[in-house]
Amino acid sequence: ALVTQFHLPSIYHSNNITMDQFFPAFRAVSGVTHALGRSPAAARGGGFCCCSPLFIVISVMLLFWNEGRSVGRYRDLQESLKLVTNVDDISSVDSSLEGKLVHMTGDYTSGSDVKDSTFGVSTNGIKLVRNVQMYQWDERSYEDTRTKDDGSTETFRRYHYNNVWSNSLINSNYFAEKESHENPSSMKFSKSSITAEPIILGAFTLSSSIVDRMNWFQALNNLSVDNIPEDSAAKDAKVEFGSEFYFGKAPLYPEVGDTKVSFQHVPPGTISLMAMQTSDSSFSPYTTSRGGQILFVQRGNVSSEDMLLQAAQENEFGTWVLRIVGFGIMYMGLHSLLSPLVASADLIIPCLGNAMEYLVSMVSGIVAGVSSATVISIAWIYYRPLLGILMLSISGAIYYFGYKRYARYTRVNSNESSASGDGTERKGMVMMEVA
Repeated sequence: ALVTQFHLPSIYHSNNITMDQFFPAFRAVSGVTHALGRSPAAARGGGFCCCSPLFIVISVMLLFWNEGRSVGRYRDLQESLKLVTNVDDISSVDSSLEGKLVHMTGDYTSGSDVKDSTFGVSTNGIKLVRNVQMYQWDERSYEDTRTKDDGSTETFRRYHYNNVWSNSLINSNYFAEKESHENPSSMKFSKSSITAEPIILGAFTLSSSIVDRMNWFQALNNLSVDNIPEDSAAKDAKVEFGSEFYFGKAPLYPEVGDTKVSFQHVPPGTISLMAMQTSDSSFSPYTTSRGGQILFVQRGNVSSEDMLLQAAQENEFGTWVLRIVGFGIMYMGLHSLLSPLVASADLIIPCLGNAMEYLVSMVSGIVAGVSSATVISIAWIYYRPLLGILMLSISGAIYYFGYKRYARYTRVNSNESSASGDGTERKGMVMMEVA
């Protein structure tokens, strides 16, 4: 049997609220009964057995691909370190560097201010973003599964409603209780983004691929309703703390439909970049010999070595994250593959279910860890032969010594059982002779 268990949040534990007091805040919509074993351990043993092989295959593919991606990125960064040219004078364009990887640092400026005509907000920065939030109803659903005395489970879905400030429209038509929790059908204003053109760096013009990465936004304060045009839809705005426009009766007591509008901008400053210099005095991603892309943009004065070092650290971090994800997926596959053992043990002797659950978890973790290391080793043999062979040898040694230890343990137990049986038989023969 397949079953998924959901539990209510532990809020009622942390606030000393009983279950009976907690439930009235929810609405029970349906109850579904599933025939299961005689305890929660058996329910846990149901697992997702049919998906186990798929999980394992996905894990192997992810781990193998991740190592290739990591090695490829490392080689791209090593190649970039050898080829990059540091440009100190950006007041003129050196045509001999066209098509080459360059690094430069300087102050960027825009030709004109960027302005939001609806609210009359302007800045001398290169980007201006309008953020809009509306006070709305939000629905959260929870499923609570209880095990009954006969071993079956009963599932209830409950809904909880809160008022929240949301950046997007929440459609209340899909709520379970939409009559008493209705949101507006549209937002008073929409989010917008304005970018200055052109953006200049010395004698160069920054391309969109560079500008898209310049996202070090800062809040734009000191807003005023005096700058809002008379014919604007925002004329009835109030200013709250100088940092946002408010549309509603009382900011301290918001009602559904109230709207807040704030602004962020990217102010003028210093930028460091590493990219390919193009013929139109601009930049584009540099393509390495292996086909990788190099395009780095950072705020402030950052050297080419520091840029590449940070990229290498990010690559290493990303590699380990995907390794852990791959291990987790393989653990899930192995655990669900072995989970029927938990249900079987619990059906035979109820108290064995929890013990078998711990055993299955331990075995799944060990096998998943060793298997993941083996896949990584095989991938490294393909991408990095020397290190791959070393890792594969370590994994093989763990497998070998683990098997040897298990075989010795089995043999010792077998010999003890045989010796015990022989001793009982001889004692019986002696008693017969004496009699």
